[in-house]
Amino acid sequence: MVKRWVGFYRKFGILGLQPSSNRYDGDFRLQVVRILKAESLSLLQACLRFNVPNESTILNWVRIHDSKGPEALMAIRKGRTITMPRKPKKPLTREEQLLEELADLKAENAYLKKLQALIQSESEKEEKRKSSKN
Repeated sequence: MVKRWVGFYRKFGILGLQPSSNRYDGDFRLQVVRILKAESLSLLQACLRFNVPNESTILNWVRIHDSKGPEALMAIRKGRTITMPRKPKKPLTREEQLLEELADLKAENAYLKKLQALIQSESEKEEKRKSSKN
């Protein structure tokens, strides 16, 4: 890591040590992987040459290129993938709509009961504090 910092400082000055939020397009990723393989560059050398701050970024590009082909490098999206299941878009039957409404009403009822119990316990605590002060 220190070697990488020194290399970035020598090549880019103080700007090489500052964090950056680079977004690399598919053409750039493909160019980096092709030159890395053609010139047998190390990951550190490729980082310094192309100003990519982390070796693991380039390593991931190489792995994707080797396993899925160069087209896969063009389609990489940055960010977290959506893992929540989506509800089916088919229309619900009347029975299913009523069951969902019933579940919502039960949840709302339980929430209101708990809220009422909390308010009541808070008022009881307040009354005890007032009576203990007298």
